[in-house]
Amino acid sequence: MHVFFQELLKEYTLTPNLGGLLKGALENQIEYLSTDQREERERYEVEKKIERVEERFVLEKITHKMYEKYMPKYRKEKDQIMGQLQNSLYDLSNLYQELENIVEITTNSLEIW
Repeated sequence: MHVFFQELLKEYTLTPNLGGLLKGALENQIEYLSTDQREERERYEVEKKIERVEERFVLEKITHKMYEKYMPKYRKEKDQIMGQLQNSLYDLSNLYQELENIVEITTNSLEIW
């Protein structure tokens, strides 16, 4: 039974070259799936709002009171979006660590077993 299991395990063990290809393919997939376009679009929209308020203030189309009313709101919104983006990047680093573990296991399954 022991030898049979080793032979079976060999069929599922990748060579180091294939392990590298697997890693590259999985990294590409992770990057593709993790690109949060909604958060990027929200960040862009808030930055446009901030620019518009600053421009209108400089051109004296709004008062200082209105500027003080809207700028903190938009800056807070931008900070929240940036925090969400940072959390996404942290989660990605965990995924990349797990990816390393997957490649290690798939290329060295006989030694690990």
